[in-house]
Amino acid sequence: YKSNLIEQNRIITFPETEGFESNFPDNYYSADEQIVSPELSQLVFESLPINFGSKIREIREMMTDSVDYCVIKNLPIDKMSAEDFRLFVIGFSTLFGEPTKTDKKLGKVAWPIKPDPSATGSNLTFSQHNGEAELHTDTQYFDKPENIATLYCVNPDKNYGGVNSFVNIRHVERNMRSTEDGETSWKVLGDTLFPFRVPTVFTESTNDKEIEIVYKPIVSPEIPVRYRKDTIQNAIRTGRATITNEQSSALEQFEKALNNPDLALSSFLNRGDALFVNNHTIFHARTSFEDYNRFLYRVRINN
Repeated sequence: YKSNLIEQNRIITFPETEGFESNFPDNYYSADEQIVSPELSQLVFESLPINFGSKIREIREMMTDSVDYCVIKNLPIDKMSAEDFRLFVIGFSTLFGEPTKTDKKLGKVAWPIKPDPSATGSNLTFSQHNGEAELHTDTQYFDKPENIATLYCVNPDKNYGGVNSFVNIRHVERNMRSTEDGETSWKVLGDTLFPFRVPTVFTESTNDKEIEIVYKPIVSPEIPVRYRKDTIQNAIRTGRATITNEQSSALEQFEKALNNPDLALSSFLNRGDALFVNNHTIFHARTSFEDYNRFLYRVRINN
């Protein structure tokens, strides 16, 4: 992806503080992470510097202002333990809505994004490997995907791999619908149902042999876009789902418009940085990386 740098007015920097008190009670140190609560939200809010409180509303507004993303820099990761930072991530996310449980088995809220050498099978998700993650939206297989997707960086790639890129659906739509063929394909994306296979780790059984497929339009008035190319391909590979030639042609046109390098912005997340995107309008991607110590938390939020 072309490295069009993000706009400076989309960057919010957490103020430097001499100390940082998280003070989470013992009952929050829970393995299953089912700890989202108003009390946790209040604890995190009260720990924030007074001059940062006003930024919460600004970040919320940035998720719905037609640009739909921001980067928060310098969160106080080095002033708390690793476990406290996980709790901070969850509590900080509650300031913007309701964080959701990522998987059905463990109910994780802060989902670790770190290569898992033990993960095998033909239906892995991006967070389990170190390869490229193509432009996509999250939970495209939900009836209503969460409004906000966030990434909190714990350890960046030491070789500066794993760069995040993102594209706004409004730019893709304008690009695609500028031609007669593109307009026709856009209609197919909204008027027909496409199959999405749920990644195995997010299914009820977490068994690769158990196949879950859902059918949704790619664009709609309610959810401007839901898309992930590999989950469509994985659904078709099962032999239990097909798409028409018309749909296949529409996907080709869509991919061409989506991957126009002039539309993509990119940002390398350093330790303590967070990326917030509107999951209904922003595609995000990641370049491949080699440093297996790269580690981020992902939290999805309904607001």
